Amino acid sequence: MAPAGKKSDSARKAAEAVAQKALQDKVALVGAIGEAQAAVEELGEEKVELERRHEEERDALEGKITDAEQRVRGAYDTAVAGGWTTRDLADMGINSPRKKRKQRRSPASTTQQDEATPQPANPQPTPDPELQPAHQY
Repeated sequence: MAPAGKKSDSARKAAEAVAQKALQDKVALVGAIGEAQAAVEELGEEKVELERRHEEERDALEGKITDAEQRVRGAYDTAVAGGWTTRDLADMGINSPRKKRKQRRSPASTTQQDEATPQPANPQPTPDPELQPAHQY
């Protein structure tokens, strides 16, 4: 008869080896979660940086547009001061440039929310009471 200790030790080691393999497989699954989470964080940081650069570029472009619009207004005013009438310029297809109101930029979330809000297919304008006749016949 073989001593019970050797057979028992061998069975124990085999069972532990199977358990270790199962644990390694489970640990690898958790490691994959960690890798995926790190990728999400990295991509999120890239997105924030891209949005920051986009905002800077947009602001720079808006500044250039504003400068160009001011040049148009200045050139138009110079043409009128030089003898052209607004009618002459309009007849040539050059309309009076209007000063634009400063538009407040809304956050992207507001814009997305507004786009998601359903709009009526044919919105009816509200009549201006000042444009209505004083008396109806």
